[in-house]
Amino acid sequence: MYKDDDKFNLLVNTVFNEEGGYEDSPKKIDQPTNMGIIQSTLSNFNKKHSDLQISSSLKELSSDEAKLIYKLDFYDHYHIESINDFDTSKVVMHMFVMLTPDSALNLLHQSLNDFGYPCKKLLTKEMIPMLNKISNNGKSKDFKDILKRNYTDFLRKSPDAKKYKGWFSRIERL
Repeated sequence: MYKDDDKFNLLVNTVFNEEGGYEDSPKKIDQPTNMGIIQSTLSNFNKKHSDLQISSSLKELSSDEAKLIYKLDFYDHYHIESINDFDTSKVVMHMFVMLTPDSALNLLHQSLNDFGYPCKKLLTKEMIPMLNKISNNGKSKDFKDILKRNYTDFLRKSPDAKKYKGWFSRIERL
């Protein structure tokens, strides 16, 4: 399903490099996570895809199972595969991993508006043509800078911003 998708594999590896394995340390994160996946994401995946047999235990989640979740419920669901510019798709993928879907969509919407592409709140698939037009015009880096700035500003407003300072260095690495 994902083994031959080079772009997906590169993107998910950037997520794995940031997220690591199972973590349950309140000093570092607000809830247990494994490869960036929290229990509610795993439970929702299993309900939505009951035909697929994957672990129900967050701690026992394998990297292949995590990849399947990222492929179906992130990469495909939010149409990240349709974003032409790899660096933009990398930031978008990380936003959907770290934030709620509504927050990630709002940041994309705000960033497009800030970049001069006025739009009403749209679904990701409706924003893709705008993102690709930016890419086709050679302006992806400029847009990515606005997207990262808005992402950083959003996280700074979080009550946990001082506790989880690694958020900001992660965005810089993107």
